[in-house]
Amino acid sequence: MCYGLHQKTVTFYISMIRIILADDHHVVRDGIKMLLNSGEEIKVIGEASDGHQVLSLIESGLDPDIVISDLSMPVMDGFSLISKLKTDCPGIKTIVLSVSDDENYVTQAFNNGCLGYLSKSVQPSELLFAIRHIHSGGRYLGADLGTKMVERAMQGKKQERSTDINFTSRETEILQLIAQGCTNNEIAEKLFISRRTVEGHRQNLIEKTASRNTAELIGFAFRYGLILN
Repeated sequence: MCYGLHQKTVTFYISMIRIILADDHHVVRDGIKMLLNSGEEIKVIGEASDGHQVLSLIESGLDPDIVISDLSMPVMDGFSLISKLKTDCPGIKTIVLSVSDDENYVTQAFNNGCLGYLSKSVQPSELLFAIRHIHSGGRYLGADLGTKMVERAMQGKKQERSTDINFTSRETEILQLIAQGCTNNEIAEKLFISRRTVEGHRQNLIEKTASRNTAELIGFAFRYGLILN
C-alpha cells in the first residue's frame, strides 16, 4: 500500500572525484586518463603539459578536487605548482606521479604540500586507491617507494654501525689476509705471530662486527670497504 504517495524514480548521485592531469608527455596523460575515466567515480576534467597551464585551467573555471602532476615539466615544474596550489588553492589536493624515486624529491614534494607520491610504474589498483584515500583526507606514499626508503634507511643504520667499530692496525691487517683466503697458520707465518694469537684476533673481529662466522665477516668487510679488492 502506497498511502496516497505517487511512485517516482529516485536518482542516486555519486560524488565524483574531479581530476586535472599535468604531464608534458601526451602518451602518459592518455594512459592515465583512460584508466581514471574507466569508472564512474573519477573523472579527468582537464589536462595540462606544465604547471602554468594547470593554473590557467583553474582560473578559467575548472574546479578539480585533485591535481595529479609530474615533477619534471617545462615553464612551471611540479614542485612550483604544488607550492602555488597550496598557497592559492588550499582546497585542491595534489598527487605526484613521477619516475623519480629520489628520497630528496619525495621529501621536497611533501614539504611543498603534496599529499601523495607514487611511481609511474604503479599498479592501476594502487593509483585508484591512493586517489580515493587522499580525496577522503589521507596521505599516501607508493608502496614501492616506501619499501625503497625503508631499505635505504636500514642500509644507513648498517653504515653507522660500521663507523662505530674501531679496528686496531693488527686487526685490519688480519682482516685483509682473511679476505684473501689465508688460513690461521698462513697468517701466523706471514705476520710472525702465533696461531693462537691469530685465532684470538679472528674471534675479536667476528664479535666486533656482530658476524656469525668468517663468511659473514668477509661480507661485512667488503660491504663497507674495510678491505682492499
